[in-house]
Amino acid sequence: PTMAGTNASTTANKRPKPRRKMGCLVITSFVLLGVACIMSVTINVMHFYSLDPTHAGHDPHHAVRNRPQPHQNQPPKEKGHALAGLSCAAYGGPSDEIASEMVYWSDIESDSNFVSPFMTKNPDEPKYMTFEPDGGGWNNIRMAMETAVALSHAMGRILVMPPEQGMYLLGKNANKQKNKFSFADFFHMDTLSKEHEGMDIISFEEFLKREAMTGHLVDNNTGKVTFPPNNQTNWDGSNDPTMRVLKEWIRNATHVPIWRPQHCIAAFPSSSKHSDLEALSSMKDELVATGLRKNNELKESNQLVPVDADPKTRMGDAL
Repeated sequence: PTMAGTNASTTANKRPKPRRKMGCLVITSFVLLGVACIMSVTINVMHFYSLDPTHAGHDPHHAVRNRPQPHQNQPPKEKGHALAGLSCAAYGGPSDEIASEMVYWSDIESDSNFVSPFMTKNPDEPKYMTFEPDGGGWNNIRMAMETAVALSHAMGRILVMPPEQGMYLLGKNANKQKNKFSFADFFHMDTLSKEHEGMDIISFEEFLKREAMTGHLVDNNTGKVTFPPNNQTNWDGSNDPTMRVLKEWIRNATHVPIWRPQHCIAAFPSSSKHSDLEALSSMKDELVATGLRKNNELKESNQLVPVDADPKTRMGDAL
């Protein structure tokens, strides 16, 4: 179901038992990571999915063999690439000085070392987050993708990139030029994964081979193991009707809770301790009780809240 509110979800798989319980948590916390400010704009046009293998009727005797281990034998993360740079010189564009004025992001060195307290250390318990590209224009598509990246990083989940597909307003002259795209056509997704300690990004094909073809996806209606339509794992370049078949299948094979941005914000604690969650809940109650929710001084003065401001200030701004 794709309602106006965002369908947000996460996925978790546990071994050795075939039945693995999904951990989906939307909480208020110490580390807002700067995403709350854009979620109110982008979250209602995003669709997140996740696996919930604990459906009734799942065969407890179903054996999974030769399942790839996503965290084993991985090389150390690379360092040194300046993600904040932008140069158009190779394409005959403006000078680097002019191009620098178009850079809207920051290369925060500490981000590359961040590892979510929720990131699993057990290779037998991979956690995933998949999502659909936004159905609007390119700017909405980009912002939604960036939010998905931030969410997966904060939750310590493996981000599954959508297959190569058509994007709104990017399909002209289909007979003369490329009109099916993946985010890798526009962004260095492989670089993000390589240079951030707490981030792993894989393709949709790899996800299907790891989880779907090894019997880890369960039909929400029947409780039985389900496989991709026609057992297909490579959906890159599929036309819109075919892609809709895949989307309908993955929605029915995953857990998709409804996110209502008008009633909640997403935030993440600096640790997995329950005391941190309680402290954040108390912080929220205090903000609401003192009227800061409606009378935030920074909002009244139209000042932007820094992404590294104290948690209470950022939460008050989001509320």
